[in-house]
Parts: sequence; structure tokens; C-alpha cells
Amino acid sequence: MPSLDTLDSWKVSPRTSDVKETDREATHPPSMERTPSAFSFEETFETADAGIAGAIDRLSVALRALAGAKKAALTGDVSALSKAIHAARAAVGESEPQLEQVAIAVAHDFASAMRSNELTREIVARAATAHLPGVRLVHGVVFSFPVMLTPLPERLAVRIGKKLIRCLRPSTLIRFLESQRDRKPSRRYLERVLMAIEEAYLDASGQKLSIAVKIGDIHHQLTRLPEQKNAYPELDFISDLYLLEREGVLQTPIGHVVSFPASTGTRGGNAIRITTESGQERVYSSIRFD
Repeated sequence: MPSLDTLDSWKVSPRTSDVKETDREATHPPSMERTPSAFSFEETFETADAGIAGAIDRLSVALRALAGAKKAALTGDVSALSKAIHAARAAVGESEPQLEQVAIAVAHDFASAMRSNELTREIVARAATAHLPGVRLVHGVVFSFPVMLTPLPERLAVRIGKKLIRCLRPSTLIRFLESQRDRKPSRRYLERVLMAIEEAYLDASGQKLSIAVKIGDIHHQLTRLPEQKNAYPELDFISDLYLLEREGVLQTPIGHVVSFPASTGTRGGNAIRITTESGQERVYSSIRFD
């Protein structure tokens, strides 16, 4: 049985879960229409940002006034001291409405909004306006090749692959998704993936070539142990198949060439689909070495 335990050392960056959709999953994203009780995550954080900026401005005035008051106190300038303290107190008072604005913004029930898919809808909608293709919402999860973003309402965070990110601002998350599009796996990593897949294929086919083996059977050979399944989930596996094709890493050191033929599995519910970075759908159902 092949092992993928050493593959992580050959990656450019830690692998994250990838875009995938089975035949049994929904093929259309949920409606982008917001419910009457919904609120905008982006607008909420914009409001908080503006309030904080206003408070900083007023408190900066207060700090400058207090610096003048300290100087006046050291020299015993009563007039200047009185004027500076008055200015400082006024500036602090003017910061209160700004801070109240921030407090109101963060008092929203973010967890409930996340559970109702408001955050993921905003991310998908913003991706469209940001001209980031291939971003979809399926069963509450955002797919954007080569990563999958899962909201975690109970932790007020999102998970991208195995990484927990405490960020709920859609514009920031979109920038992160964009950055992932530019990252390429190392060729050495892909070569090792191909060799592991070849070994799994031969195990599943009884050491025979030119036989189409189901995708699920290959992944099962690669991840027989529970910890292996967690370390290399099917989503990562399917994304790696696409990356092998995209990067042209298709021939093993002993000359075997991999291909991904369509099969009856495509019609029988065993096919697995991903949405690539261009927004196109790629279907995988079997693997063959010749």
C-alpha cells in the first residue's frame, strides 16, 4: 500500500481542501437574494472601520491636548493648562459616538448570519464583481479552486483546508482566494503524487495496465487508515489529478502514462466534479495507466 506521509514536504505551501462536487450534490448555487432580517458583513465591517477611524482621530486630538497640558503643568501655566484640559475632555467626548457606532456594529449576531449562509453568499457575490471566476456556493461551502472555504459559526471563523482563519470580512477573504490562484504546487510534489497514484492503481488493478479503475478505488488504496483520510481527503486528491493534467506531469519514471477516461461511473453517480480556476467544470470518474 502506498503512503502519502512524505508528500507534504514537497509542497510549495500547506495543501488546502479543493473544489469538488459529486453527482449527488446541488449543481446550482443558492439564491443570492438576502432575507429581510439579513445584514451585510461587508457593510457592518465598513461601519466599524469608519467608527474606529473617527475615534482615533478624536483621541489623537485629545492626546495632543494632554501633551500640551502636561507641559503647562510642568511650567505652572494655569491658563494653558485649563485650555488644554478642556480641549482634551471635549475630544474624548466627541469620540464616544464613534465608539458607540462600533459597539452597535459588533453587536450583530454574526453566528446566526453565518448559519443562514449570509457570509458565503456575500463572498460569492463579491467574487463575481471582483472578476474572480469559478467561485461557487454548494451546501453552504464556498468552492474557489484550489481551495474550499467552510464557515464555522460557533467559532466566528472560517476554515480553508486545515487552516482556521478568524476573518469574516468578505473583501479580505476574496483577496485571500485570489492569492491562492497564483500559487503553484512544486513539480517534485506532483511527481511524487503521480508515483503514489501509480502504485495504488497497480494494487487496485491486480498489477495490470490499460484497465480503467474507479477514482474512489484509487483514493481508498491511498488512504486506508483513518489518519490518512484526514491528511489527504478526496477533495485534495481530485484537485491533484487536475493539477497533474494542467502541469503536464503525466508520465512516471518507468514510462507509464496516466489518463483519466470517462466511464459508466459518470452516469452511475461515481463521477466527481471540480470547478477549475477558469470556472470550467472538470469531471473525473476513473484512472488508467498505459
